[in-house]
Amino acid sequence: MGWDPVKWNSEQTAKIRQRATFEMSCPNESLNVVELDKETDGTVKALGVEGCGKKASYVHLKGYGNEAVWALSSQQN
Repeated sequence: MGWDPVKWNSEQTAKIRQRATFEMSCPNESLNVVELDKETDGTVKALGVEGCGKKASYVHLKGYGNEAVWALSSQQN
């Protein structure tokens, strides 16, 4: 079984959703996560999160799987 960008995107979206719940002080069910940018292989490299009157964007810095590192790029309250 090879690399699965759909699985990767789903896992990373869930990871960022959990992180945004904390950073934005907004319940998970109130958050909307959108893909802002992708690599040429289809893997997401930037995610936007909106909820509770706030917005944030996250960018993938390095690593894959459990080693993936994301950074908060911007936040608007």
